Amino acid sequence: MKVDNRYKNLINNTKIFAVGNIVAKLSQYVIIALCTYKLTTDEFGISETIIQTCAMLVPIFSADIAEGLFRFSMDKNYTREQIISNSMLINVFGTIIALIAIPIEYYFAQSIRIPIYITILTLFELYQVSIKELVRGLGLTKVYMVSGFVNAIAQVLSCILFIYIFDLGITGYILAIATAFACEILYCSRKVSVNHYIRISAISKSTLKDLLKYSLPLAPNKIMWWIISASDRYFVLWLISASATGLYAVAAKFPALITIVVGFFFQAWQISAIENSETDERDQFFSKIFNMLWSTIGVMTAFVIVFIRFVVKLLVSEDFFSSWEYAPFLLVAAAFSAIQSFLGVNYTIAKDSLGALKSTTLAAICNLVLNYILIKNIGIQGATIATLVSYLVVSIYRYIDTKKYVNIEIEKKIGMIITYATIIIECCIIALFPNLYFISVLGLIIVIIANLKMLRTSIHYLKSIIGKRRKHRNEGINS
Repeated sequence: MKVDNRYKNLINNTKIFAVGNIVAKLSQYVIIALCTYKLTTDEFGISETIIQTCAMLVPIFSADIAEGLFRFSMDKNYTREQIISNSMLINVFGTIIALIAIPIEYYFAQSIRIPIYITILTLFELYQVSIKELVRGLGLTKVYMVSGFVNAIAQVLSCILFIYIFDLGITGYILAIATAFACEILYCSRKVSVNHYIRISAISKSTLKDLLKYSLPLAPNKIMWWIISASDRYFVLWLISASATGLYAVAAKFPALITIVVGFFFQAWQISAIENSETDERDQFFSKIFNMLWSTIGVMTAFVIVFIRFVVKLLVSEDFFSSWEYAPFLLVAAAFSAIQSFLGVNYTIAKDSLGALKSTTLAAICNLVLNYILIKNIGIQGATIATLVSYLVVSIYRYIDTKKYVNIEIEKKIGMIITYATIIIECCIIALFPNLYFISVLGLIIVIIANLKMLRTSIHYLKSIIGKRRKHRNEGINS
């Protein structure tokens, strides 16, 4: 495969994933607007805590089989019947365990309502994640795209129905998310014809063993990621209040302005990375994409920080407006999350689940310790700093550790240092002096100057690929 074709395939897949995901992600801001005008800060904080708890339980109950579905569905040594049948068996066992766990959840919650919410949402999310990863692994990118539309539309409509029309509060918010998951499951299952591939005869000990050998170490890995990304809410709830958790939960939604763009790129990148993992020019290909990535994300982060205050004011009610002060550090954390995700794909290529687990465990321990120390001493802002430091730690670790698989070289080390040092310093100033918001504009100017050459290279390369595509298309029409 020619190098140019690699870039073209990556761009094509990114565009398809972008269309599907951007609608789904942007719908989250519509839901934030709907919920913050109807729910109190306490109610929103409790709802988000339930949602984050479900995110932790899914990989536990499913042995994180969704990751196995994605990776093994791209492996020609296994049939669809083998992968789907054995994975569904694991999910059925997970469903039984989730139901058995209700009394345990009741013991901690001292209320039957919360365990029921958690169980319902966990089970819907378990099957939604599995079917989505199967669709992606099978290369059905257009189905994946449309499923994002289905989820977004269903969630917004359900939110209006359950929260505004029926006035169900927290119950309505949970039901809206569960309904969106259910609609997405039905759509994807129909397109993949899952029922045609589920066969008892296809279930085998060897396939189950292979799937679990890969997926099981990723379950604790997902839990470590949950600790890094969500445990701060529990610390804020414990050390401050439910209202503070609500403010932090809103602030944590806005880094999605970064992850919206980066997320669908990584869905495409995983496919391209696996397809090109055995080529001679692998290191050069990976390095070029990585350098374009860190430069683009740095500029994007600095840009979003400039406007975050106005975006928050536009979308949320007055009670939640102060949440913007906690967003800048979380935006930088999202930037480092993108960098570590890129590097983490190297573990996927090598099927090194334990290597991925080691890096996230280190970051999770760092996160827990810093959450307790910083939140206790400086409040909500301590949670944002702990999250940032954790993602920085895992990014550095993975850059060094994954060199044994892919030797990624940073072209402009000084530019990278200036970019992220500038952004972190401006976040510190904004946290201490929120009224000195012009600092964010100055930071953006510095970051753009530091990345001019890299950005020009990226734009030039992108134009050349697009130009070649147009030329080939015109030649096809003329012939």
